[in-house]
Amino acid sequence: MKTEIWVVTHKKYKEIEDDLHKTIQVGKSLGTDLGYVGDDTGDNISYKNPFYCELTGMYWLWKNYKCDIIGICHYRRFFLENTELITKDYIENILKDYDIIIPNNQLVPQNSVKEQYYCKHSAEDWEVCKQVVREKYPEYTEAFEWMENSRTINICNMLITRKNIYDSYCQWLFDILFEVEKRINIQDKDDYQKRVMGFLSERLLKVWILANKYKVKEQSMVIMGADGISGYVEGAELKRKLFKKLTASVVDSYINGKTPQLDKTIYELKCNTDLNINKSKENKKVLVWTWCCEGENNASKAVKKCIAGIKNNIDITKAELHVITLDNCMEYVNLSQIIIDKFNEGKIPEKILSQRIMMELLYRYGGLWIDSQCCVVDDRINAILEKDFYTIKSDRISWDDLVVKGRWNTDVVKGNAGFSLFGMVMESFDAYYSYTDTIIDQDMADYFIEIAYEDLSDVRECIDKCEYSNENMSYIISNGNKIFRCDVWKNILNDTYIFKLNNDNNMEKNIIGQTTYYGYLINNIYILRMDYLLYLHI
Repeated sequence: MKTEIWVVTHKKYKEIEDDLHKTIQVGKSLGTDLGYVGDDTGDNISYKNPFYCELTGMYWLWKNYKCDIIGICHYRRFFLENTELITKDYIENILKDYDIIIPNNQLVPQNSVKEQYYCKHSAEDWEVCKQVVREKYPEYTEAFEWMENSRTINICNMLITRKNIYDSYCQWLFDILFEVEKRINIQDKDDYQKRVMGFLSERLLKVWILANKYKVKEQSMVIMGADGISGYVEGAELKRKLFKKLTASVVDSYINGKTPQLDKTIYELKCNTDLNINKSKENKKVLVWTWCCEGENNASKAVKKCIAGIKNNIDITKAELHVITLDNCMEYVNLSQIIIDKFNEGKIPEKILSQRIMMELLYRYGGLWIDSQCCVVDDRINAILEKDFYTIKSDRISWDDLVVKGRWNTDVVKGNAGFSLFGMVMESFDAYYSYTDTIIDQDMADYFIEIAYEDLSDVRECIDKCEYSNENMSYIISNGNKIFRCDVWKNILNDTYIFKLNNDNNMEKNIIGQTTYYGYLINNIYILRMDYLLYLHI
């Protein structure tokens, strides 16, 4: 069987030396010959590359090339099988049961894919594309509306499928795009926005899959550097070095046993307590913390469900929940004026602010932090309350987990007040933002934790002692749009009772109205007893 993945490129790159990956140069008619197979022979649209991006290569392969199974990836983005590049045998085995392999769903930060496109590109172009679909392929309209109201996309125009399916997709896709091109003004756009056909096609792929009810296998993807995977690793290493340099004085102080003296907060004064008292566990409820920026009343359905899950399952005789918001956070923490100002100026994203607040809450008061998009489904959560330290550990590691390596998860952390990890990370945030307001990584908390792990023996000991648990925490993120199956769900619950959700309300049912895993979790109330398998709605 002739199975090939074509790597689309417009520049020289470190080629994959195997029999699976081939290279095609796109826009070859417009630039220097790089020595690769080009998109400029036979039936081609090579000259349209500034507008169509990788699609000029896809068009050429559709019109001029024959094989049994064909794949498309990029010179920087490749499909992964676990932690290795995908193989020919793996692809052929997967396509016995599935129609198409695509990259994992990615969540957009806006309320919908349509809104995300409006924010980044032209709303007019989106509406033109939608109208063209309605006119030329009215049977695809429902799928288009489903896609635009969802919050997940499969980016990069990457896929692997049988050549006959690929050809039918290209026939449909280019018929739409050529018509869209006639109706919009590309020439007046800047160089980035001229890539409009590439941007639209990333969204149209999902429409085509939904409308044709293809069975899809989502696959991990790695972004590589100029030197291949090693280059990607080196990118993370550069960030490590920068973070370590900026936080060196903080680390040294903790190594030498010098911890910060914190001014009392409004909450501490109200409770007539302080950090030293909070270090004592006698006759004290565990404080459970979660962040809801806009407040519960204004939160999304998913966040409301998650907060309700915490309330319904924690033992109120042992714990008390505090929902931290933008309005009340300064009652509990004392943020520096630098942090406040940079947040107000939009230089610190909400996610990073919440991580900074989390670390101070845990350092001051101790307790359990649960992200407001984590859904607790049963009372096993109470076992965490008894632990001195807890975080979610997993041995399921991928190439995009170069820092954490499955050792911790900042979505769920339990610890005692005064623990060096929390204080060091808290102060590392402050040190970083006193130096710069450039965001080099949204997950900088993980880099700070890694530094603490390497340099502070008590931190390393606590993290290493944690057992693996909740390893299916991301199941809903990855599979939430799939049809709910009771038998699969029961197996998942054997290990996992905390699930990370997103806000994709459109994912509650699939395109034909069947309940998805996301829909089941968000809409059903169930009780799990000691065997964790007794349900009200199954």
